[in-house]
Amino acid sequence: MRCFLASNEGLRSRFATWVQFDDYSPDELLTIWDGLVEKADVIAGTETRALVNGALRMMAAEPGFANGRTVRSLFEASMAAQAERLVGTTAHEDLRQLRLLTAEDVGQGAESLLKTFS
Repeated sequence: MRCFLASNEGLRSRFATWVQFDDYSPDELLTIWDGLVEKADVIAGTETRALVNGALRMMAAEPGFANGRTVRSLFEASMAAQAERLVGTTAHEDLRQLRLLTAEDVGQGAESLLKTFS
C-alpha cells in the first residue's frame, strides 16, 4: 500500500491517518487455517497441518504474501485440488474420503498459489 500511495503525491496527501497492522505470527496463521478446516467440516491430519505450516512460512518470504488472506487462499486452492482429485473416483461412496484434505491437496494448492505471487 505504501508503494501505491508513494506513486502519486496527490493521492498520498488524501490520507491523513495511517493504521499499521502487525503481521500474524506463524502460530496465529495456523489457528486461522484450523478455523477454516473446522468451519468447512474437513478432515486434515497432522501431516497436512505440518505441510501447511511449512508452506505458510515459505510464502511469508514472498513479496505477494498477504497474511491472513493468503491462508484463506491456500485453503481454497487446497480444496480445489481436493475436488480435482476426487473427480472420477468412487470416493463419493465414503463420506470420510469426501471430507479428507490430504497433504498432496495442500501441496498442489500451495504450488498454484505461489504462481500468483510476484
